[in-house]
Amino acid sequence: MNVLKLLRRMNDQPEPPCTGCRNYDYCEETQKCCKGFMEYVNFGSWRDKEFNPSYYTCIPENGVSVKELSNACGINTSELQILLWSVERHSLAFEQTGFYFYRDIENEISEIKPRSGRLRKAKVVLCQILLDSKKSIDPKGSNNLVREIRRNVWCIAQGVC
Repeated sequence: MNVLKLLRRMNDQPEPPCTGCRNYDYCEETQKCCKGFMEYVNFGSWRDKEFNPSYYTCIPENGVSVKELSNACGINTSELQILLWSVERHSLAFEQTGFYFYRDIENEISEIKPRSGRLRKAKVVLCQILLDSKKSIDPKGSNNLVREIRRNVWCIAQGVC
């Protein structure tokens, strides 16, 4: 979050407009915010409309950023989005790229069918990241990830997949 801008706005208007909002407690607990809060931080304006918190202000503990994943997998963010097309990407309020929850990737990993050797290698790295994270993996999920790694490494070595 752009904390410097937020502090500047709060100096201009000591009482943040969201303190009276019905979603205030929810936003505090989940680290989410609405478009109105983003406008307040960026421009100092606050429009009177329905405020639904749908943007995360920071990446939760059980999430991983798109930038981190693309760097770890050795592919650009567009290729990562192609690889993870079926996984929901969540938006961040004050950054262009978003993030994925580990559990969402874990649930969809067996459905991901990369068509190139490069994306297949990225899928292997992705499985290893999930195994190393230990954020939401149950024993069955761990076995599935190991199976996916073996299957993809075999296909890469054989050049048949």
